[in-house]
Amino acid sequence: MATVVGERRVTRAFSVVLMARLVDRVGKLVGPDSFDAIEYSVFQFDESGNGDHFSELICDGEPLRVNGVMLRQLQHERHWDAVAYGFNFRHYFLIPSCAGRWTNGSRFEVRYVFTQMTGEETAVRFRIRATRND
Repeated sequence: MATVVGERRVTRAFSVVLMARLVDRVGKLVGPDSFDAIEYSVFQFDESGNGDHFSELICDGEPLRVNGVMLRQLQHERHWDAVAYGFNFRHYFLIPSCAGRWTNGSRFEVRYVFTQMTGEETAVRFRIRATRND
């Protein structure tokens, strides 16, 4: 599927915004200064069988700018309704329509690896179900 903009043909993409409140082991809010690197991978689940098997790796180990996704203070916006405290992690990205079978009900896992300044790695996973909002 493509959209024509002027004389150019642009591949359609689907947007994803993931937010979280990230804290350390004692419950203290962490900020961008806590991490040396963050990367993410996107997997699509195999919808043909039962269980949590992945059928396709959409992107693997894409680096992120730490200051681009980690916030120094808790934020609130209309899409955040998990808890009253707000979020300090927000990642907006696009999944091209050619990547996998992006249809209503398709399931994906977005996996983040946070590398702390000490070298220790922590993984955070989001499991999402695709829906169309257009």
